Amino acid sequence: ARPSRAADLLDVIAAVAGVPRRDALKAARATETHLTKLIDAGLVSADDDALNLAIPREQVSAHADDLRRVTKPRRVLHILARHDQAVEVSWLYAQADCTLNDLRRLEAAGVIALGEAEGVRDSLAGRTFAPSAPLALTPEQEAVWAVVRGAVEGQTPASPFLLHGVTGSGKTEIYLRAIERTLALGRSAIFLVPEIALTPQTVARVAARFPTHTAVIHSGLSEGERLDTWRRAREGKIRVVVGARSALFTPVIDPGLIILDEEHDTSYKHTPPLLPPYYHARDLAEEMTRVYDGVLILGSATPDLESMHRAEQGAITLLRLPQRIMGHRDHISALADESGVQPRYSGSDAALMIDLPPVEVVDMRAELKVGNTGMFSRALENALRETLERREQAILLLNRRGQATYVFCRDCGYVAKCPRCDAPLTHHRVGEALRCHRCGYLEAEPQACPSCKSKRIKFFGAGTQQVEQALIKLFPRARVVRWDGDTAASHEAHEAILGRFIARKADIMIGTQMVAKGHDLPLVTLVGVVSADTGLALPDFRAEERTFQLLTQVAG
Repeated sequence: ARPSRAADLLDVIAAVAGVPRRDALKAARATETHLTKLIDAGLVSADDDALNLAIPREQVSAHADDLRRVTKPRRVLHILARHDQAVEVSWLYAQADCTLNDLRRLEAAGVIALGEAEGVRDSLAGRTFAPSAPLALTPEQEAVWAVVRGAVEGQTPASPFLLHGVTGSGKTEIYLRAIERTLALGRSAIFLVPEIALTPQTVARVAARFPTHTAVIHSGLSEGERLDTWRRAREGKIRVVVGARSALFTPVIDPGLIILDEEHDTSYKHTPPLLPPYYHARDLAEEMTRVYDGVLILGSATPDLESMHRAEQGAITLLRLPQRIMGHRDHISALADESGVQPRYSGSDAALMIDLPPVEVVDMRAELKVGNTGMFSRALENALRETLERREQAILLLNRRGQATYVFCRDCGYVAKCPRCDAPLTHHRVGEALRCHRCGYLEAEPQACPSCKSKRIKFFGAGTQQVEQALIKLFPRARVVRWDGDTAASHEAHEAILGRFIARKADIMIGTQMVAKGHDLPLVTLVGVVSADTGLALPDFRAEERTFQLLTQVAG
């Protein structure tokens, strides 16, 4: 307890009823200020020269404790007495209405001990993943797995593998088995994906198989989460790391396996305007597996031309999975029953094998000649209508976010360009701004041409925002979700949008290249690509290759 003349005065008045003012003040060595404090608080009454209690006598002890400031410490001690282990100070602050100074006084009195404990920031904390067992392999998967397993176990040379498997051919199961065998040998594994958007889906699959060893790293995490993940990896508490290209630098102990899914993706190359160091994750992963005597698996449905050329030259080992697996029968049947949708594929085997879907190319010039001035061809419009009637889902791909591709003056020919990159600026309806998709430069939407002051400045081309508007106008009752860099600025947003679509809370998903990645969406039976030839005209010598890869991926 702290010394308190007011409390001492209260005790004196409680002990002698009607005690004279002067005698009470002298006995407690108090002043008129202390007495005024008690009177103002309603604890004491003053009649003529006599002082009396204004509260029941049984309440005096509690009020005296308050004046001597022992109530908070007593509450703290009562709370601590109910626990048989250390309690976080934030919990005590809330429960005992105390401060750190209160706790330090108790520590100085020798009745409690204050200390520090390390808290681990884990981006997967609080998430549960239902354990899953390995799936039965098809004959093609068995052949591929035999080769990979021999390399992982050191029975055969561990040259890099190029796993060329069409979309849905079961590459992920090969990855998971390779990770499982690597962990059994006491080594660690790194699983890279090209986009943050793919990370939640991949993490869910890996964590379901290895729930106690998996962590995730990408640029969307906080610095604290990344730091703690790195420390846990260095201490050997993490054995499997899933993430984008930067996850390659995670200091896991004895990396025995590195997987690059979608190895052709340009996201694996770290180039300007990003900050140095500049590197290609594929080349770095190959060097790491050479140094650590590990295994590298490069997986893709549309391998990079250089990777395919190296495989044909014998520099890396080519493995093929040529057949698509339409999921397993139990999963398809359960999904169909839950959604009330009739499965479109049937067969007697547990795993259904299907071909790639038929692709119809529509010349929009011919559509224009017959009077169709809309954004969608008649074939795509009819297919969308049929898909919605069957209560199935559809994806629309346009590899250009925003409202319009470029801003153009019809009088002088001026095109709005980024002052830093010299690239055309894209118009965004949200915020009414022009944005550079290369460096992020932003400027207000022009009301007149900056060059000739003409009012005839127009927006040309189409972006995902414009496609969304046209689709809602065409199918007002359809539930539409847009997935691009504008609607998903964080990894949580990516996961939320994809989860909403998987949960059938949306009928049509519009997006950029994110929607073309290896998502498992069994109820998607239609894919439409708007302006499929847009990428061919980009000033890039890989334009044709990347356009082919994008279209093949989204078809799968």
